[in-house]
Formats: sequence, C-alpha cells, structure tokens
Amino acid sequence: MSAAEQFANLNVSLGNSQSTLSGNGGSITSGATSLKVAAFTGFPAVAQYRIVIENEILLVTAGAGTTTWTVTRGAEGTTAAAHTDGTLVTHVLTMGGLEGICGQTVLSDVFANLPSAGVVGKLYLPTDGVHLLRDNGSVWVPWGRSVEMTVPPTSASLTQVNVTTATMVDNAGSRFLNAPSIAASHAELWLQTLVAGAYTWIVNLETWLVSSTFTACGLALRDSAGGKLITFEYNIFSGAFNLNVVQWSDANTRVANASANTILGNKYPWLKIHDDGTTNRTYSVSYDGINWYDLFTEGRTAYLGVAPNQAGVFACANGSTVALGVYSWAGI
Repeated sequence: MSAAEQFANLNVSLGNSQSTLSGNGGSITSGATSLKVAAFTGFPAVAQYRIVIENEILLVTAGAGTTTWTVTRGAEGTTAAAHTDGTLVTHVLTMGGLEGICGQTVLSDVFANLPSAGVVGKLYLPTDGVHLLRDNGSVWVPWGRSVEMTVPPTSASLTQVNVTTATMVDNAGSRFLNAPSIAASHAELWLQTLVAGAYTWIVNLETWLVSSTFTACGLALRDSAGGKLITFEYNIFSGAFNLNVVQWSDANTRVANASANTILGNKYPWLKIHDDGTTNRTYSVSYDGINWYDLFTEGRTAYLGVAPNQAGVFACANGSTVALGVYSWAGI
C-alpha cells in the first residue's frame, strides 16, 4: 500500500505554509536526496507531502516534524535543479497530490496492514479477508463479504476438446459456458496448459443444473497424451445434487467416482485443487474464498498415471441444458 498523502492547513499570514532552505552548506545539488529548512512549523507532521522550490516539485518522504527532510527529486515531470540556501520552500497541493488523495479513499492490502481509523468514509479491501471495511471515524466497521478475485482466461485462449454444441462467451470479465442438451455422457471442455510442478488453482463459479438423466459441470484435469480426465464437478444424478471427483477414460466415458458427496443446502461457489508438486493432490471447497474445507486427497498421478498437463472447465449436458459461470480463476 502506497504512502498516504499528507496536508496541512494554510499559514494564515503567508498563504501556503513556507520556510526557506537553510544549513545546506550554501546550496543543494540537483542530485541531493535530503535537504534542511529553517523551520517546519505549518508543514505536515508526518510524511509524505509535496513542496515546490523554484520550478521543481519535490516529494518529502521522511523527516517531517524536523528541519531535515528526505526527498524525491523532480516529481511530476519537473526537473531536479540546484537551489541555494535562502530560497523559499512552499507546501503545495498538486496534480500528483490530488491523484494520491483519490488513491487513499479506497485502500487494499492484507488484513494485517489495516491502518488506524480516523477518516470517515474511507474503505479498505483486504486481499486475504472476508469483509469490506468502512472507517466510521473511530473504528473500521465490516460490511458484507468481499474477496479479491482474478479475471479468468479468455475463452479464445483456451483449447476446446470434444466441443460439439456448447459455447463459451466472455461477458464483462466473466466467462459463461452454455451446453445444450445432448442425449449422451459427453464432456465438452475448455482447457489451458498446466505447467509441471506445484500449483494451487482456485476458481469461483456458479452452476445451472437441471435434474435429468445426468448433468454435470465444474473443473477438469486432463492428460492430453492418454486422453484421460479427472473432473471436480457438481452433478445431478437420480434427483440428488452431488459434488464428486470423477474419473473418465476419455471425454465420453465416465469410469468411477474417486470421491462422492451428496450436497445438502447451498452449494459451494469456490473450488480449489492444490497439487503439492511431489505427492498429493487435494480438492477443497469454500463458501467465501478464504476459509476452506479439504474434501478429498489423492496421489498427484492417481488414475491418470502421470500428473495432468491440462486444466480447465467442462459441461456434460446429458438430457438437459447445463450452464456454468466462471468469475474468478487464479493459480495456474
């Protein structure tokens, strides 16, 4: 998180708060990164803030509240130059300062770096937390649930395997897979290359499944050489809504459930597959994208005989239309 812009009220007699360069051995060079002033009264008590000396804008990054300041030279497209002692130093509000203010109204970092409250209306988006936080002037108040998301790969960047009637479209940063009904166990896949070694693949999705002969959609791992699949899928079978890890000998032939779980209540919008790179692959679920439950673990080469080299999403519309919305995709 970048440093916050600081400002001070205007000096009533002088306008913008001012001092002069003093104690710099006569002058500062164009490359100097620290300077001394005669007084600091009227300037912000903490960094960072902006000053102008002649035609140069400088960013004060340390030393506020003293007469020795650390500075960044030639800020905002100005040219660093030498300045003599006695030259005016003026606290200013600039374009860069205004842009900095805009960047301070909504902050984002890890939850542990939540700054002190004190500015009413400021928002904080923790990258590893579950709430949007609003500053009420004295404390941060959590609002709703929020989690950082990553835009999925475009449909054009994914490789289609066994696709006949299904389509995938890009819509405002999300991906939407629509698979019309086919009277067969027929997996239609959109895949990307999966690099060798460890990974943690996290996806936020929404499924539309209708009770029928059999419908399914979700995540898929594939060995492109042998054609075998492992799917981490939601499915409806015989009226039950399930979340299974399923083995396929090819994209049209389901073999067995490696893990079978009947889902009661709300389904999990977050799925995760973690490969430790040496031994195991773990399948996990989450309601919020932060807190995870490990559903099933198997060897990283289980069933396929090798580690998969493709990963993506799929739909199997055996008897009813299936749709899958993909809203976040990270880790591979």
